[in-house]
Amino acid sequence: KDNDITSGSITFQNYFDFYIKNIAPQNNRQTTITSKINTFKNLPANIRSTPINKLTSMQLQLMYSDFAKKYKINTIKAFHQLINTVLNTAVKNKLIRENPNNNCIVKGYQCIDKLYLNPQEITKFLNFLKNHKKYGCLYKPILFIAYSGCRKGEAIGLKKSCIDVNSCVVTIQGQITTNGFSNMLKTKSSNRKIKLPKSVIDIIV
Repeated sequence: KDNDITSGSITFQNYFDFYIKNIAPQNNRQTTITSKINTFKNLPANIRSTPINKLTSMQLQLMYSDFAKKYKINTIKAFHQLINTVLNTAVKNKLIRENPNNNCIVKGYQCIDKLYLNPQEITKFLNFLKNHKKYGCLYKPILFIAYSGCRKGEAIGLKKSCIDVNSCVVTIQGQITTNGFSNMLKTKSSNRKIKLPKSVIDIIV
């Protein structure tokens, strides 16, 4: 009420509520937001009530060790990823200097920066696939991913009706999931148009 927002006055729960209301809707569907809310509810009360600037790596690591006794690894990964996402935004908002969750170790999972192939490595990889007897079938979808930046589900879910050959524009409107084709994409901004080189369009068509 007094607009006196400091890291010392905000608990992890307070900041999560702010994140869900103001940040998550920018890049997430409502179903994803609901999933995040349900996951956060299962965090221990003492973690949720801790002031955000008082959360420590040791405190979180002890929580993960306790989780290992009652949850499967994929569930623990979901906790780790959610906490990481929320605390990273707290760093960007300058409420905390660094994310203590980055130092926590979860069996079978490590939160590290994504690695990307450089243009030379991509070219080499595509040349390897192009005429390979076994992996040649991957050439076109990976070529498309390399030039469009699409997710793999979006690439293999691409329909011919979504390709405008004349303007060399591809419209992303759906994806393949474990349940088959879906018109629901990961985020609101995932519905998009992508301009591609004519040489790539000719190959994927």
